[in-house]
Amino acid sequence: MTVYFVSRHDGAQRWARIIQKQSGWPRPIDAYVEHLDVQSVRKGDIVIGTLPLRDIAELRSRGAEFYALDLQVPPQWRGQELTATHMAACNATLTQYRVTVRDTLDLLAPRKPRAAKVSAPVTVMLVSQE
Repeated sequence: MTVYFVSRHDGAQRWARIIQKQSGWPRPIDAYVEHLDVQSVRKGDIVIGTLPLRDIAELRSRGAEFYALDLQVPPQWRGQELTATHMAACNATLTQYRVTVRDTLDLLAPRKPRAAKVSAPVTVMLVSQE
């Protein structure tokens, strides 16, 4: 079993290392990665971080657990790099989500042409006084 921490942000990785040293993790983190190759994850592995929903669903289908790094970021801090101190101030938590794919709509698929509506025949009569 491998425990991955996924984040491209230095502040997040630093925060995770601090929490791990304080024994705040249920299991030690084996690998800190900026990007995760979902295909390399095996059954029983644990992934912590922020990932697209499709990757989370794929992890579940492969038998891995996923814990999202959740933050309550105030509007003035959005869009900027957060330090480990910022993350602690944002009440960083780990939340286990169970994501499954329910349906996929292919928006680029060619549409079948609709059959033209056939209406009842119409008779047109010209009436004139001339």
